[in-house]
Amino acid sequence: MTKSAKILFCAVGVAVLIVIALASFKLLTKKVTHPYRPISNNEVENITPAGYKVAINEHQNPMIIPVEMEEGRKVTTILFESAEGYFGELKVVFMDFNSDENQYQLAFDFIEISAENGINPSYDIVDVNNDGNNEISFFVNLVCGSDCVYKLFHYGMVSGELVNFADNIEEDRTTYSFSEDVNGYVKDMYIWDYDNGESHWGCHYWTREIIKWDGNGLSVTGKQTSKKKYANKEEEAKGECEVVSKHLLHQEFGL
Repeated sequence: MTKSAKILFCAVGVAVLIVIALASFKLLTKKVTHPYRPISNNEVENITPAGYKVAINEHQNPMIIPVEMEEGRKVTTILFESAEGYFGELKVVFMDFNSDENQYQLAFDFIEISAENGINPSYDIVDVNNDGNNEISFFVNLVCGSDCVYKLFHYGMVSGELVNFADNIEEDRTTYSFSEDVNGYVKDMYIWDYDNGESHWGCHYWTREIIKWDGNGLSVTGKQTSKKKYANKEEEAKGECEVVSKHLLHQEFGL
């Protein structure tokens, strides 16, 4: 083998080694992205505040709710209540899945809600502002006497920040039901004319409010009052009015 051939052979060998070394380096330093997975029980236990437990919904399932709040970003909402069987401060946490680390991390600080009677065991995943991203809403039972007082919370994302769209909606003696017909909430409430002798559960006129997205948040966009009276309970109707139902109110209000 001539001297020139030896030099060429060595150069080729060195080039091959460099290529192999670079390929190995890329393999070693390549970022591993893990596929999305639900939050594990251990991860939930690790973030559960002392003296609290995960709230349970009406189907006896834990209120651990993944919601795609932004394109490609699924945020898991977890609602906590007292572990002692009484209610007080409620806590809500939003968790992001870190696909690089294959673990969950806090997306935002814990939200604390003062409530005597806890979380109403239901929620909705909706898109009231029609931006293609979902929001999550739920009711909190603030206090109960002869009536209960409820507060609506409706969380969505705006430019990467968590926002309560229902911040301007005041608490009231009833929950709202989400209606796809209006892409918002329908709230029915009786008007108790106590001064004129109406019993608590007897015949009352009713109001219906429509709560929808107004460009900045949720607000009352319409209100009607029934032409007829309806009772809350059969025994209180005393033959003077019908017992209220969603069907009757829909007939009254045209929804």
